Amino acid sequence: MNRFSPTSETHPPRFLFRVECHDQSSRYYNCSFTNFHMTARFPTRIVNESAFRDHFSWSHTPTPFLSFSNDWNKALARRRWMLDNGAKDIVLIAVETRDLRNVYNAYDVARCLGYTDNTRNRRRRLSKHCGEFLVVGGIHADEYRIIATFPGDGPERLVSLSIPKSYSP
Repeated sequence: MNRFSPTSETHPPRFLFRVECHDQSSRYYNCSFTNFHMTARFPTRIVNESAFRDHFSWSHTPTPFLSFSNDWNKALARRRWMLDNGAKDIVLIAVETRDLRNVYNAYDVARCLGYTDNTRNRRRRLSKHCGEFLVVGGIHADEYRIIATFPGDGPERLVSLSIPKSYSP
């Protein structure tokens, strides 16, 4: 029996954010866009403990997951970190999650895997997964969930975002 289950009772946050580096020569390259779809590196891989461990290991082993944050400021901080470390061609992506299936709360999964903050191994710290959500397989363009993409290479600017009432929680 699989001890991991997608968020259901608590539903994922209404909007999730992802930061990608589309520069293929960069060590931070993590582009998920293929023919206007967002696709995990191994979308057909079985979702099990091994897949979660591989995803959390930072080893670039292909998994069926795309990582998202529920916090815009955390996404901006990730963008800043990538820029500070030489990444180029950065894109921030906002997606809408209403009725999106197969979304896992990474914090809950990491806790089930025995992660704690009382470890010297940065990759196994539970707090690293706070506000992180894993989408299985990807997001198809015809689902109309990708609501905005923002270029991330330039300076930060204030922008207004208007969301129709039909999108409000």
